[in-house]
Amino acid sequence: MPEDRFEDLVDELVGCPGVTPPRGGSGFGRSALRWEKKIFAMFVRGRLVVKLPASRVDALVAGGDGVRFDANKGHNHESLRARLRT
Repeated sequence: MPEDRFEDLVDELVGCPGVTPPRGGSGFGRSALRWEKKIFAMFVRGRLVVKLPASRVDALVAGGDGVRFDANKGHNHESLRARLRT
């Protein structure tokens, strides 16, 4: 299940310096992993979303590994909604 894989990612990274776990609750970013208070990964609508340089997002989209993340404000060129492989 994608949720389980995201939880594994959270468990692995939350012990790293500067990384804080999702805060829960409601609103944007409730499922987000943060590094120094900035979102770098989150689980949204059943998909992993990661913040990456725009050029890396372009390459991953071109390779079919995900689509640009849209938070209902238009596509974010530095966020990728990844296709997780099992």
